[in-house]
Parts: sequence; structure tokens; C-alpha cells
Amino acid sequence: MARVVKSSGRNQPLEKRNKLKAERTKLSLYEPEKYGELFSLDINKGMSAIRMNYFSRELQVYDVTRKLEFISTPTLIMCGKYDVQCPVTYSIEMAKSIPNSKLVIFEKSNHYPFLEETELFTKEYELFKKEQDN
Repeated sequence: MARVVKSSGRNQPLEKRNKLKAERTKLSLYEPEKYGELFSLDINKGMSAIRMNYFSRELQVYDVTRKLEFISTPTLIMCGKYDVQCPVTYSIEMAKSIPNSKLVIFEKSNHYPFLEETELFTKEYELFKKEQDN
């Protein structure tokens, strides 16, 4: 008998929920076929409906775009070129608005450049830290 988990008032078999989670995550990968390789660790990457509803509601009233110019800390903005959850246009907007910011766009990444281009991600992060120390 399949284990059943309550979710938003509906009962769905755990296996079906896990399959749907995997399919949703694959939408955020540049190379979805690498899902098994990138997410093979036993991690919980769930997004609750309550949290998503909160963000979608807050988005309408909470806009800090006009405050970006007041950020005085050196800022590294890293994003995947094909990010569907946080499109690159937002990262470009932040980079233009935040003084002393550096934008790095990963050409072979969607929402997970730290997984999809780990070596380059680490290199860019370390380079930024080194630049700040000088």
C-alpha cells in the first residue's frame, strides 16, 4: 500500500509527489537529464504552498528596487542565463542599480549555477572575495 501525504487538503501518494517534485525541479535545470546526478544527495528541497502564497502576495506590495542604489557593500550577483524562477533581467537590473556590484551570468545554467557549473561558480566567488581583500 502506498504511503499517503496530506497536501493542501488533498491526499496524494508519496511516490507521485516525489515524481512531481522532480519534474518541477527539472524545469529549473539547463540540462534536465542531469537531475539524478545533481540531486542525488539526500536533501529536502521542498517549497510549501504556504510559503509560495506568502511570496506571491508580498511581491505585490514589497518592492525594494528603488532602494538598491543605497546598498554600499560590494555585491556579487550570480545567476544562470536560463533561470526561469528568477529571470536574468532581474539580475541585470540589480547590477545596474547597486553601486560597486559585479554581475556574473552563467551561460550553461538555469536556476542552479552552483550545481550546474560548480567549478566556475566557485572560481568567480573566490575571485570576488580576493578582489575585495585588495
